[in-house]
Amino acid sequence: MQVFTDPRKRQWLIAITVGVVLTLAGVFVLLYRTVPRTDLKVSDFSVQPPSKVAAKQHEVYSSGSETKEEVHGHDSIDATAIDMTLKNSGTAPAVLLGSDAKILYAEQLADCNDRGGEITVAAEYSIKLPDNMPDRPFVIPRDIRFEVRGGATDRFTLSIGPQEQTGSSTVPWVIVAEVNLRHDDGATTRAGTAALVTFAGQGLENLEVAPLWNRDCIRENGDKVAKALSLQAEAQADELRELGRRYNILQRGAGSPAKPSCTTGVVGEINTLCGTFAGDRLTVELELRSPPVPGSTAFDIVISGPNGKPRYVTPMAYTYNSQGVPDWQIDYPSDGKTHGGIGFEDITIHGNSVKMWKYATTDLLLAGQGRIEVRPRGEKTTQSVPITRGA
Repeated sequence: MQVFTDPRKRQWLIAITVGVVLTLAGVFVLLYRTVPRTDLKVSDFSVQPPSKVAAKQHEVYSSGSETKEEVHGHDSIDATAIDMTLKNSGTAPAVLLGSDAKILYAEQLADCNDRGGEITVAAEYSIKLPDNMPDRPFVIPRDIRFEVRGGATDRFTLSIGPQEQTGSSTVPWVIVAEVNLRHDDGATTRAGTAALVTFAGQGLENLEVAPLWNRDCIRENGDKVAKALSLQAEAQADELRELGRRYNILQRGAGSPAKPSCTTGVVGEINTLCGTFAGDRLTVELELRSPPVPGSTAFDIVISGPNGKPRYVTPMAYTYNSQGVPDWQIDYPSDGKTHGGIGFEDITIHGNSVKMWKYATTDLLLAGQGRIEVRPRGEKTTQSVPITRGA
């Protein structure tokens, strides 16, 4: 009891107690720092810009009872890689034995142009989707060996794609996958979820070449893209986001009523040129200086985007058809090349007036504006009008 009543002894006891506690704490910290341990975390998870992946172009076919392969070449294709930055704050090496992909969503966009082909591409993706996919979600395990030293930071990438993909048309896959990393002690680390398009670039091309008359196909592709974007993901490919933006534009109305844009004044054979962009239709109306003459009246109709670059050139000629009746037709040159000629859906003639319409291209519909130019054949003069989309 004298220890607690004597101030000097009490001070000595407190000092000794504090010293013991500090010593024990120092020993604990020293032991903690010297005992080997791992502390691996994913410090960054992103989708890289497209990069090259080795691929093989080939045909696989049956010959009798055998399956044969004809290789057409080896090349590389654009793929979107998932990029992970791993930081090990521990003192011991962290060893990964697996990078597993949980496929949350995987759908192939349809080719709305209905193009086909036998040549397929087999790319060397890190993780390949099975040919016959089960219901989503499902897990594709992948064994690896990847080591991050203690106190170090390292990067790890992987790509995901189908076993085979046609090389003759644009039918990309839209994929959403969660990546999980397996440690050598059996623990797992969730790296993140990524949403991407493969082949990279084909998603935008698929939409660009889609004909507007095939609206159901375009709508179904848009629904697939929207579903992928609706799933929560830490990383989304720029192409997928841009696809979502463009499909949203296509689904919106055109706004105010469309108005014809006209130019007047005699230029060669043309008195007046009018162009109207209403909904998904482009209408061209011409008033000629004189009625069209079979075998003589001909001109090129050039449709350009907002950048002024010609998108389609349709060479038209008033000539006799197979029944011997004068009619407007695409003027195919003798060499058999169409020069990008895209025909009109309907053409009507009333005296000196010619009216024709066609579906707009998808890129024009997205831009909402463009230009129609008419070039009379054999003349240097042209007439053109700007067009702005309306309802």
